[in-house]
Amino acid sequence: MIRLSFVCLGLATALCAAACSDDGGGAPIDAPVTPDADVDAGTDAPPATVVAARPSKSGTIAITEDDTRVIMVNPEAGTVSIFDTATNARLVELPTGREPSAVVIHPDGKSAYVANRGDGTVVKIANLDGTPSVSGPLAVGSEPTGLALSPTGATLYVAEWAEGRIAVVATATMTETGAITAPRNPRGVAVTNDGDADDSDELIVVPEFYGEPTGAEAADGSRAGRVRLYRASDLSPDTAITLAAIDSGFAPSTAPAGAPTVTTAPNQLWNAVIVGTKLYLPSISAAPAAPTNFQSNVHAVVYVGDLATHAEDRGLNGTMVLPKLVRDQIPDPTAKQFLADIVDLDFIGTGVAYVLSRGSDTVQRVVLDPAQGPRLGSPQNKQIELNTTPAGSAGPCQTPTGIVTAHAGARAFVNCWVTRSLGVLDLSQQALTTTVASSAIAAGERDVQDGRRFFFTGRGRWSNSGWSDCASCHPDGLSDNITWSFAAGPRQSTSLDGSYTHGPGAQQQRAFNWTGIFDEMHDFERNTRGVSGGKGAVTRPDPAIAGAACGNLAQEAQAPISADGLGRSVKLDQDVAGNCTPRLGQGRGLRQDRAAAPGAAQAGPGRGRARRGPVRAGHRHRQQRRLREVPRRSGLDRVAGGVPAVDGGSVAAGGHAVHAAGGLGAGDLGPGLELPHHQDQHAAVVGVLPWLRGHQPRRAQPDRVRAAQRRHVRR
Repeated sequence: MIRLSFVCLGLATALCAAACSDDGGGAPIDAPVTPDADVDAGTDAPPATVVAARPSKSGTIAITEDDTRVIMVNPEAGTVSIFDTATNARLVELPTGREPSAVVIHPDGKSAYVANRGDGTVVKIANLDGTPSVSGPLAVGSEPTGLALSPTGATLYVAEWAEGRIAVVATATMTETGAITAPRNPRGVAVTNDGDADDSDELIVVPEFYGEPTGAEAADGSRAGRVRLYRASDLSPDTAITLAAIDSGFAPSTAPAGAPTVTTAPNQLWNAVIVGTKLYLPSISAAPAAPTNFQSNVHAVVYVGDLATHAEDRGLNGTMVLPKLVRDQIPDPTAKQFLADIVDLDFIGTGVAYVLSRGSDTVQRVVLDPAQGPRLGSPQNKQIELNTTPAGSAGPCQTPTGIVTAHAGARAFVNCWVTRSLGVLDLSQQALTTTVASSAIAAGERDVQDGRRFFFTGRGRWSNSGWSDCASCHPDGLSDNITWSFAAGPRQSTSLDGSYTHGPGAQQQRAFNWTGIFDEMHDFERNTRGVSGGKGAVTRPDPAIAGAACGNLAQEAQAPISADGLGRSVKLDQDVAGNCTPRLGQGRGLRQDRAAAPGAAQAGPGRGRARRGPVRAGHRHRQQRRLREVPRRSGLDRVAGGVPAVDGGSVAAGGHAVHAAGGLGAGDLGPGLELPHHQDQHAAVVGVLPWLRGHQPRRAQPDRVRAAQRRHVRR
């Protein structure tokens, strides 16, 4: 049994404790307990209503009750893919609409429901056990991003993020029967499950995506989280759960020893996972007070709520700051990621969580030990690496957005968004064992995917060990709704959906930096080093390493840059003879990383890219050109494939497979990041353009348009 009904909590907890132990017993690690089959109801009994074994949650990937099928969304392709879990083969790819964002499967395993964010619709997929087909779309409000079903599957709940409401849909007729209009920005939705066929006694769980302002703006602790609860019987509100700010456990890395640690506050509550009477909510929490520093800005916090008391759980296994646990439980020099952008999680039993970090390509196993509190990892490893290519697979699992565990057997499945693949985890091995293509990436999309990867990853020279990335403060290229404090004054994260024109052909982009001198990535080098804690783009061979060469991140050291601030382009420093970053016209561009000697392992910070936008004193990844026309596809000298992370690379401390070329996984951007700015092209900008151009309210009525626009700005 995976998630427990309230009535069976005591017995099931004992069973799960035995199944999830690490004592080397007969069951493989994290194999769920399989309940006994139902007693035969008799030949004359009517067919029993099928009730889901688990509470329903929102996600970009879902699994049938019998574990035979997995479905995942492919947002850029406008499709979903259905996989046979016995062989991991893709059975079919079905068009559903623009930007499918969530999928949920009916308990009977015969149908599924998909939210299309770009179209503002929901569709039904029928005949999952035969030849699947897609129904006509049901129009809902702006930007549906989350779905959940009642335990019997009779009712579908749709979280409309920009519209600010929950649509209630009868699945038998695919008609809207009601709505909850109080939420402001519901990104996800979940429904409790007490194990019986009566859906009316359940609760609908709706986390507000943005934290609500409390106290002084731009101060640490200036947000509180709200989880709204509604009765399924009549959609009336129940007492909400409020989440409070928490001590992050970190002081800025630049602070003296003994400096006070910062407080981080709830923000970006992506969804809710119900386990018994507990709620688990992955978040990107914010600490906006100065100084801006990689370990004191954003934090991966799993908030825990109690449905019985309608309060936050701050007990031994209550709300947990994962970076603090990573620091305390994974000692140096073991390679580790600080779990940038936790956007989903799932459970085995009631005591083992698998938390998905989109920004660091990592799955973190968390054992909720009743005696010791949260324990990270397993006997096999401390973290599960996704940015590696399993034997026999075509590529790694990069920038994951969703995870689901099997009902029986030690398996989990991951939606690898940027690589458009299904990742299969063997939990008995605690490893990614297979990746399978979900949707083809056309040749003309490769540059866009590179840019998308650059925007959403926190690995490599651009960030310190997976702390953060651009999307940490710009979810979907929009705003995190936080006002950040800088030496130059407070600034709120800019929402980029109004920064570009929309439609086919060449696009217009507004200016992001008013000095007019920032047109290349290296002009934001101070931000890379000072805010993100990365090594940066302006480097040279490390003089302390004999024979050090450019192209290997472990053999590069930061090159000196001027202290002129906004008065001078860092390109002048970057072009100094002997620096690694090539000059324009050399034809090396991003491919420079690929020249490193095979077998070179990465040391120091994790793999990755930039972070922050104008709210972080300028955004390296969006401000690289004089802003004229932006082609629909980038023409930069992109990374083309790259050496497989296992076959052509090496294994660093802790068992992490890394790329032979400077520790970069296939598709990551390397140290040779001089971009052909004379062509006004930049993959990182173009890579996020499909999101920004596509986010327009579906309905044309002025009141709906204005409502959708307001939902993205703090009031």
